[in-house]
Amino acid sequence: MYNRLFQILERITDGFISVDNSGLLDYVNDAACRILKVNREEILGQSCELFSSSIGSAACFDRNENLEKRAPARCEGFNKALDFWFECRCYPSAEGLFIFFRDTGELKRAEKDFREYERKFRLAAEAADAMVYDIDCLTRRIIAASGMSGLQGTPDSDALEWDLNAWIRNIHPDDQAYYSKTIRDLPLLQDCFRLEYRILHQYGHYISVQDTGIVIRNDQGQPQRIVGGIIDISYRKKTEAALIQEKNRAEGYLARVEQYACILDGIMATSPDHVFMFDSEGRFLYASRNAARDMGLEQQSVIGKTWKDLDIPRHTAEEFDRMCRSVLSAGKTSKNEVSFKTAKGARLYEYILAPIRGKQSIVGIVATARDITDRKRMEKEVRLSHERLKSLASKLERVREEERTAISRELHDELGQILSGLRMDLSWLLKRLPENNKTLVDKTAFMLSYLEPAIDMVRRISSDLRPGILDDLGLIAAVEWQIQMFRTRTGIACRLEAALEEGGLDRDLKTALFRIIQESLTNISKHAEATEVIVSIKSDQDRIMLRIEDNGKGVKPSDLRKTKSMGILGIRERVSLLDGEFSIQGFQGKGTLLSVRVPMRAGKGSGKRTEKGSRTGKDGRKMPEVGLFSLPN
Repeated sequence: MYNRLFQILERITDGFISVDNSGLLDYVNDAACRILKVNREEILGQSCELFSSSIGSAACFDRNENLEKRAPARCEGFNKALDFWFECRCYPSAEGLFIFFRDTGELKRAEKDFREYERKFRLAAEAADAMVYDIDCLTRRIIAASGMSGLQGTPDSDALEWDLNAWIRNIHPDDQAYYSKTIRDLPLLQDCFRLEYRILHQYGHYISVQDTGIVIRNDQGQPQRIVGGIIDISYRKKTEAALIQEKNRAEGYLARVEQYACILDGIMATSPDHVFMFDSEGRFLYASRNAARDMGLEQQSVIGKTWKDLDIPRHTAEEFDRMCRSVLSAGKTSKNEVSFKTAKGARLYEYILAPIRGKQSIVGIVATARDITDRKRMEKEVRLSHERLKSLASKLERVREEERTAISRELHDELGQILSGLRMDLSWLLKRLPENNKTLVDKTAFMLSYLEPAIDMVRRISSDLRPGILDDLGLIAAVEWQIQMFRTRTGIACRLEAALEEGGLDRDLKTALFRIIQESLTNISKHAEATEVIVSIKSDQDRIMLRIEDNGKGVKPSDLRKTKSMGILGIRERVSLLDGEFSIQGFQGKGTLLSVRVPMRAGKGSGKRTEKGSRTGKDGRKMPEVGLFSLPN
């Protein structure tokens, strides 16, 4: 049995020493020799005082005291020579003393590391502004390590024990069942958990907290403790609620935008125009359905692509890309006409591209394209029709002038000669009638008096139809004659200023200019209430400039829009037939200015006639050589 006991003592890790009643060491196991770094043979039979000095404390090894008390003793100490912590236990017996001792250095270092860990853990918990707790699963007690003052107003100087039920009572009533069930079930399900609930704050309101913990189990897997931390997430919850509200609002806006986009797309689908939108890189953001259809593409397939990415002719894509980049770089609206091959065949489109401006730069382009193929064809037809009408009107005017000339010549040559011959015959007859036949003489004289105004009327009608002076002496002479007739007939002072190479004018142009002047003077005599008129004819390289100004009451804009203003309408049409420019301006109380600019068309003959007509009134007084009133050129 003793052998069995010695085998056990040799196998234990604690040091064992046996001291007999005389105070001598009668047994030392291997662990004691190893700890004390001595040889067993050297210390056996030695006094226990040697062991006491080796350990460094004799408190446990006072043999007499231990034997007298017959009670176990325990002590701890540090051996400086051997540099280790020890723990000794002394058990008195009838044979002496049994001493067990062991090296506690590792335990001491572990305790020191644990205290340092606990200190750092507390600092981290305080820095995290969290409440750290420890729940005993058996007793349902809570030990709050820190953070209680922030939630419950309880000081953190000591670890405070709480009852789990008391803690649950501080939880919001709506969250108590959820928390209780989670704490009850979590130890059985998983080792880590995270909860969110509301807890009563020291100021009487509820705050949202996040509870994160772990479950500590024993060797059998049964939960022993729950260690975790609680942080205040009220601000985060408010932020999340605000974000959710903003998200819902944004989603509402987005839904409305999508709705409006669908409505806009529907509206664009009914429009014959193509509508596009591009970003700052020239990529498609939008293309109306009819635009994609006419290009032979799907509406959504063009989104995010550039013109060059589309399946269209290369030169057309390059032209579109150039237009987009020009608008993005210049920042100005651009208008272009581009021929494009569609399912309907080759069509001509008018593209209008406008920049979309952000706060600091151009962020995109909006473009519209209108099919102008039919419009261009109609414009061409209208233009051709207008040219034909213009040619017809010119021909009619020429025929009318020829008819006037023919009628004027017939009146002058035929009827004029007849009337002149009749006057000569009546004069001859009057001279040969007997003076005593007073009735016959008076009748013949009366007939002769009727012939004079008839001859003047024929001469005047012939001149109005086509003044022979226009064909015989030219435009300037005809205008001078017309002005003289105007002065005589109206008593309005009128002056001609002419500087014109008349030999280069063809007959139709001279006739048209003369008729314009004639019609203008007629309008002035009827409506202007003027006292002075200036007629100016000048040539400037390949154009003729005609200006007629008066100092009358001034034509009103409303008068120019009257459909019954045949005089102005006739002048306008004559100028149009000459491919010229016409304008008329009225100045209230100052007069009217009529301006005509027509191209000079070459005719036969050459030469230059430059004259200034006289400027005298009805009473014969000479008028000053100045403008009637201030008018723009």
